[in-house]
Amino acid sequence: MVTREDLLTALCIGVHVAKVDRNFVESEKRILGELADLIKLTDDEKERLVNREATLAEMIDRLSSTESIVLMIKTVCLIAYVDGKVVDVELDFVNKMLEKIESEFRLKPSEHWGSYATDVRGAFMYYRR
Repeated sequence: MVTREDLLTALCIGVHVAKVDRNFVESEKRILGELADLIKLTDDEKERLVNREATLAEMIDRLSSTESIVLMIKTVCLIAYVDGKVVDVELDFVNKMLEKIESEFRLKPSEHWGSYATDVRGAFMYYRR
């Protein structure tokens, strides 16, 4: 089962991948905002999300289930791809993230990461408060 805290962690890691190329574009901001709105993040939660100080490994360790790990991977990949391309530094970030995870999940090639949108939006809609 995916918890609200898992969704916050997925968004936090998503913020990191959006900024890793030092080009935080409008489409990345829009998808992050959309996902935050779907679960009705409070202003305090948004602030906590942006200012969370934890390593990638620490954030991954907070995820509560295999289901939440898969959702986080799909969320991060969607955010990396949302501008229509995945640059090397984003791909490196995702690969580094995957090295820290013990999961059977197999990523689609990066040019297909946009296809994770339905799964991600559906999961975030399901876990509204």
